[in-house]
Amino acid sequence: MSAGRQVPYDGVANRRNTMNDCRIRLARPDVSDASDILAIYAPFVRDTGVTFEYDVPPADEFAARIGGIAPVYPYLVFERAGRVVAYA
Repeated sequence: MSAGRQVPYDGVANRRNTMNDCRIRLARPDVSDASDILAIYAPFVRDTGVTFEYDVPPADEFAARIGGIAPVYPYLVFERAGRVVAYA
């Protein structure tokens, strides 16, 4: 341990600082968001059996899926520093 002043961790302070550059928003049904979401989804298609797909769909097809589903079941994207890092 260092001889310096110990600051107790309150379980909130560090999270508060790391979430300033984050936001949750509705996904846009365009190739831009579809490509970002597809980059997250593709390893699950390629490397696991948890999807019902055998091949990773192309970005334009995936964008069409988002556009078709979003009016009833919108996709949400989580951005950190302007980059999509998760979706639901």
